[in-house]
Amino acid sequence: MTAISTLWNCDRHTDGEALLSELRTLGLTAIEVSAGAKISQFPGFRRVLHAGRIRVVSLANFSPLPIDSPVVGLGEGQLTSSTGALRERALDWTRITIDYAASLEASFVVLQLGPTGLRGVTRELFRQVRAGGLHSRRFVATKLDGIREREQLGEAWLGRARRSLENLVPFAAARGIRLALSGGEGLEEGPTEEEMTRLLSEFGRDGTVGYWHDFAGTQKKANLGFLDHAQWLTERRGQLFGCHASDVKWPDAGGCVPLSGMIDFETLMPLLPPGCPVVWNVAPRHRAAELRQMLPAWEERFSPGRMTAS
Repeated sequence: MTAISTLWNCDRHTDGEALLSELRTLGLTAIEVSAGAKISQFPGFRRVLHAGRIRVVSLANFSPLPIDSPVVGLGEGQLTSSTGALRERALDWTRITIDYAASLEASFVVLQLGPTGLRGVTRELFRQVRAGGLHSRRFVATKLDGIREREQLGEAWLGRARRSLENLVPFAAARGIRLALSGGEGLEEGPTEEEMTRLLSEFGRDGTVGYWHDFAGTQKKANLGFLDHAQWLTERRGQLFGCHASDVKWPDAGGCVPLSGMIDFETLMPLLPPGCPVVWNVAPRHRAAELRQMLPAWEERFSPGRMTAS
């Protein structure tokens, strides 16, 4: 199933019904409510939902955006913050997102657990790549130093992640919402692939917690040699709840319309389990004409019955 995130047009609308009407002109009726959706948009979302014109697949945390938060994404209000008070605020915001997900009859809340305390390593690696330094001695030294520093932060970060999930899992389960863990785009965000494996092993037994695959974020890490994209997706297939689909232009320009960049969707999409929701998570800079150009090709290639897993 192909859905689309409100990320693409969220900032252009205050009314949710108008926002969804624009998305429906693309031919898609399944949506994800993106992180940072405005609270003023939710009455319109409900009107369209109750009229049977859309299906809400997922909400990305935090949604709606807390009124006192100026930004979305990495910041102090995260579930793995080293400051207890900030972690508690993030838990409160996440519970609100879960309640909104239940009210919109969504299946999933997509969680980015948050920063690790490491800063700037991934950005520096991509700077060196753009300067032609991929696999140079300097690149390798920077990468190894970053990995060592990240490993030193890992157990403390995992402890904070576990405490947040221990709090959230029963809350979500009681409301029929599943929590989908999304990985970061580099060393600064968690979980790493090893940490994701551990968290899914610990929390994913009853089906409330699973994996959400970010094609663009994973490809960026693959471009730096941290993982093999197809191998990682294959390993997580049995725990996969859904995906964010956007493309990447070498080496780290993300948020692109799928099929317009370097990601090998022809190889990767058949690795998904049947019925897995794939949410187009396209940056607002792209025009509607670009999406309309690529969506028919996407549906032609990847609709059910047209893919064969290798």
